[in-house]
Amino acid sequence: MNTSRRLSLVFISALISIFAIVLSVLPTAKVEAAERPFPKYEMTYQKIEGKKEDGECKNLENPKISHLTYVGFRTMLNQCEGVRTTIRFYYEKPFEEGEEPTLQFRFGVRSYYLVYGDNTKNPKPVENFLYDGKEIQVEPDGPGVNSDPNLHIFEEVFEEGAEHTMQFDWFLPADAVSGFIEWGTGSTGDTQGGSIGATANRLETQLPAAMDFRYVLHSEYLAARGFEQDEELTKDLDYGPGLPERKWATVETGIEGTTFDLIDCLERDGQQLANVRNSQPVNEIYPELPFDTETRFENKAGTMGFAQWPWQFFVYQDGQWDPKKGLRPMNRNAGNFDPYKKDDGSYMSLPYAPTLKSITNDIPGYEYVDNDITILEKASFDLNQPEGSYNYLPGPNVYLRRVGPHTTQHFYLTYKKIPGTFELEKQSVSFGQDDSQTREALEGAEFKLYQVVDETPSPCGLEPDLTDTEVVEVCAYQEPTTADELEDMMHNPKDCENKRVRPISLAGTDGSFITDEEGKFRPEGDPSLEPGDYLVREVSAPGEHLIVNEWIPFTVPLQTDEVMDPVKVYAENYIEPTPPPSEPPVTPSNPATPPETPGEPELPVTGVNVGIIGAVAVALFAAGLTLTLARRRK
Repeated sequence: MNTSRRLSLVFISALISIFAIVLSVLPTAKVEAAERPFPKYEMTYQKIEGKKEDGECKNLENPKISHLTYVGFRTMLNQCEGVRTTIRFYYEKPFEEGEEPTLQFRFGVRSYYLVYGDNTKNPKPVENFLYDGKEIQVEPDGPGVNSDPNLHIFEEVFEEGAEHTMQFDWFLPADAVSGFIEWGTGSTGDTQGGSIGATANRLETQLPAAMDFRYVLHSEYLAARGFEQDEELTKDLDYGPGLPERKWATVETGIEGTTFDLIDCLERDGQQLANVRNSQPVNEIYPELPFDTETRFENKAGTMGFAQWPWQFFVYQDGQWDPKKGLRPMNRNAGNFDPYKKDDGSYMSLPYAPTLKSITNDIPGYEYVDNDITILEKASFDLNQPEGSYNYLPGPNVYLRRVGPHTTQHFYLTYKKIPGTFELEKQSVSFGQDDSQTREALEGAEFKLYQVVDETPSPCGLEPDLTDTEVVEVCAYQEPTTADELEDMMHNPKDCENKRVRPISLAGTDGSFITDEEGKFRPEGDPSLEPGDYLVREVSAPGEHLIVNEWIPFTVPLQTDEVMDPVKVYAENYIEPTPPPSEPPVTPSNPATPPETPGEPELPVTGVNVGIIGAVAVALFAAGLTLTLARRRK
């Protein structure tokens, strides 16, 4: 049985008990008696300051009396604080003909409290009982009796035009987790000896409760809860897929494993993706309002929901407000209340908020996944129903309550990193004789993609998935600027280390991809690479191109911008330089030796003086020429 239903039954039982008491103590009246209207009442609750020291309540000489916020039949008190109840009884209008005063006006009150871990109703009588300003002694059969109180007769005749005021105090004990104050009235009946005009009311006090929201990685949350990363999870109440809620803490069930617990590993440094949120500006919940007053996620009025001001969408007391129009909240601001008016001065009809949407942070680089907020059967009012109907829909909501010393309930909203992508650009590089470079787009280079796998367990104990992984040797990326450097780098890789990698098969590929006519490649479809470290492996290069760097590293950063460009990955293939043509050797000149005549043949060394041979040849040539001329004359 849920808490609200249990409280409703308790309230009904209290009213029945009081009515039974009224009936049991009333004498038989004359059948001929006149009609007797019963007095109306106005009631106020005030908060009495209290102090707790060394586990006990301390009496204050002049405790501060202030306004007490309550909704329906619930309010919030700290231990040792009190409630002052003031009730004024009066006739709403003068008697009409035939009407006569109420006889034997009766009033009774009972009060009790519960301690942590026990549902026993412990009596705690009211104090400082005043009737029309005069103190009334609390006696066992008087107005302060806890169990089955007698309705004390205050007025034999409640005269026309008269009014009477009751006032009494009640304090929440130092060890209490909740308390209850119930009162009822009645009078002598006129016709059958029964009660007429019986009235009853109650107030339940609970310890102040609060809530906060914490923003973490979805994968870390799953690991912390012991869920498999790929497990199909379902929320409670068949609400749909998602993170199951943690257990509710009640007086009976204790604390361990509930939302009062923090999940230790998710509280380590660096685990929160955004600041823990325990309040929210009013104009963030309602943009139409001009106020930036912080609304704390606290419950000081016993309602169900996320916040005190403005009230959350779970309001369980049907008929107290018009749910289809929303509530009219006020926002406390430095001791005053901000009005619920728009900038143009018109009043707003506000929905129940803050909603789950309003507390879901926009965290740059991350997208919202799920939450472990409690799913209630009656979480929001169904607007699509006939007038006068009061159906509620299941949904994420919270009944704020404190259990023992535990004050705040903690809820986790989970996120995952927004994926990114890359674009590879391939160029052919050739060196000139002067080491100048010529670059051109290179079509037809084949690559494969790998993700670098971190083998370290996560803060919440998430073991890395090592399926389909391998260890490869990756050397530092090198980019030659000369032909000689190219030659050296081809034979001397540097700074090599082993890395564990997992092959990534991109959409539209068979596991490898090839550069197009512009020398480029970009994966098809939406970005799919989780931010982290990756390697592109060059499998083959077209023609005579050399592969200097088999593994090309790149990093997909956190996608913090609304639209981020793909990561640019550059890769080069080099054409082996052509050796220069060979040239004849040059004989160095000797200053002591005259230069040779150009065109003279080089004779082999025989040991004969070359100069003498030359002179003889010249002489023979001259003699032959002379003989020829002499013969022509004859």
